[in-house]
Amino acid sequence: MIFCISPKISSQRSSSMATI
Repeated sequence: MIFCISPKISSQRSSSMATI
């Protein structure tokens, strides 16, 4: 969800939101 809105932040949050 957040990845679609902010793919740039997804890179940093990928570690935390990797499960989601």
